[in-house]
Amino acid sequence: MRKSTAAVWEAVHAERRRLAADLSPLRAEQWEVPSLCPGWSVHDVLAHLVDTARTGRVGFVRGMLGARLNFDRLPLGLVGSYPEPAVVQALAYQVRTPVAFGGGRERAAGLRLVDRRTGTAWGAGTEIEADALDLLLTVSGRPVELDPPG
Repeated sequence: MRKSTAAVWEAVHAERRRLAADLSPLRAEQWEVPSLCPGWSVHDVLAHLVDTARTGRVGFVRGMLGARLNFDRLPLGLVGSYPEPAVVQALAYQVRTPVAFGGGRERAAGLRLVDRRTGTAWGAGTEIEADALDLLLTVSGRPVELDPPG
């Protein structure tokens, strides 16, 4: 199901407000903590997110060309709650978008990803069952801790 542009932007703005709320209590030294992106601090990642949010389509394409199409999405590793519909929508987008454009299509190829909470599935192949957020992080190329066996 496709959301209207207004609904998508509503979700984007809500997530930006949530991120601002998560980051507002950080002390000065916490801004320099290494992020999950090697060589980048929390400050560096936030600066990247702000810059990216202010970049239009032409600027984005120009930046991609300047980076030789090497696109890397940067999470901060903060624990938070994310609206399930937004996570599912983002995952559906990631599995159909090429890695070269920040997606995870090639990472998800040959896999059937199953959200363990809802049973929603994407793709075909070897079945991987996990929470939708963990599936999203994984196809986005981010590390996810495995649940211990048992």
